[in-house]
Amino acid sequence: MPPIDSGCTDRLTEACSVPDFPGDHFHSDDDGAYLSAPLSGVASAIRFGPNTSLGRYVIRKSLGQGRVGCAYLARDTVTGADVAIKVVNVSSGPTPGAGIMAREKAAFDTIQDLRHVLKVFDLHRAELGGAVFMILAMEYADGGTFRGWLNDHRDQPAIRAQQGLIYFRQMCRGVAATHDAGHCHLDLKPDNVLFVRGVCKVADLGAAARNGQLGASNTGMRSEVHSAWGCTPTYSSPEQLAASF
Repeated sequence: MPPIDSGCTDRLTEACSVPDFPGDHFHSDDDGAYLSAPLSGVASAIRFGPNTSLGRYVIRKSLGQGRVGCAYLARDTVTGADVAIKVVNVSSGPTPGAGIMAREKAAFDTIQDLRHVLKVFDLHRAELGGAVFMILAMEYADGGTFRGWLNDHRDQPAIRAQQGLIYFRQMCRGVAATHDAGHCHLDLKPDNVLFVRGVCKVADLGAAARNGQLGASNTGMRSEVHSAWGCTPTYSSPEQLAASF
């Protein structure tokens, strides 16, 4: 299945404008949270078991359900690599989850320095059993989340201070790379910082906004930033909480 071209991504982003959903609670999984807690009406109820073939991907295991759908560890049969995929059922037409994934892919495509940003490979469309799915393929974070690392070392303040500072600098480089591309992440938190072969990478650009949008009026921004775009109030800046960009 060929990847969706950039023009199609732009059209999908436009078509899948996200409605006003109520606020959500967030969680992380032991395997590393690629997704936050589901938005009402967004996540697909369809689950896939191991060895299910979905387009070019073969499911290996579930990584959990989140705000835009379900996440899986899968084998890419074209490249032979292990990847993480987010899957959304779009059988009934474009969904808010598909729009969020399209925004994430579009934002990633503009970033030049990928050393500390989780790689997003392709946005695909696949059919299975008469249903149609949108699939976002990305780098698999084999080391889990920064939150998991903090919990694992909660009783080791010296390690948290020394190694934690190294990781924090890596996070800052990832954030700087998104800023250099003209984006503001808007949902940076320990669950959205993942480890790939021991390197910290900033992930989940589904909530990111172009810098030009930050000068928009407050109208419509409060609901979009806090709910549909999936930002987390605990980690939000005062400007986000006031929706006074």
